[in-house]
Parts: sequence; structure tokens; C-alpha cells
Amino acid sequence: MVHTVLVALLHWITVAVIMAPSYQEWRQQMRKPRDIDSELKALADKAKQLKQRRVSDLGALVMATEADALDAEVLTGALLDAAANKDKAIGEAWRKRGAAFFQGKSRGSQSKARQQPETTLAPDSETAST
Repeated sequence: MVHTVLVALLHWITVAVIMAPSYQEWRQQMRKPRDIDSELKALADKAKQLKQRRVSDLGALVMATEADALDAEVLTGALLDAAANKDKAIGEAWRKRGAAFFQGKSRGSQSKARQQPETTLAPDSETAST
């Protein structure tokens, strides 16, 4: 009988000391109702932030490629053609060119091509000697 009481007491102490905090936390979470409205609002705010960031990133991409110099109609037409493209080879060529742009390979050559060439006149022999 004493042995049974000691085992029961040891079990109660084990449950009270070791398992009580996790059990109490579980019970509090079970009692606490979820605020679905605030969770939905937080998700909507996060989606809005992601959309704003995407729009900002796309605008920065347009400016980085110097496509902001194009008319809106021209840029829209080019994007519509790109979106409607079904040719895998053309799409792959565009992808490679874009990857090269982001790696910095074509940035210098692209900006140089858009600049007006400077005239390189050879100096006259008469003006050079005087």
C-alpha cells in the first residue's frame, strides 16, 4: 500500500513539474480563439506590400534597361509581343540576353551604343606644329 502511494505521488510530481508547463500552454492555446479577421487583414497587408514591391522592382528594371525613354505605347506593345511569344528559341535568346544584362556584360556596351559617337578628327599638321 505504501508503495502504491509513493508511485502515485511520484507520478503526480512528474506530471506537475515536467509536463505542467507544456500542458498549461496547450490548454491556453486551446482556450484562446483565433482572431480570423486580424489574420486575414495581416495577410492582405502582406499581399499589398508584395504587390507594391513588385511594381517598384519592375519600374526599376524599366529604368535600368533605359526602356523608360520609350513611349508607353511602344513599351506596352513590346511587352505584349514578349508575353504572346510561343517560340522557345526566341524566348531562350531573350533569357540569355537578360541574364547577360544582370551579370553586367551588356550594360557598358548598351549604354555606349545609345550615346552619340564623338567625332574623331585628326589634328591638322599645321595646327599641331604651331
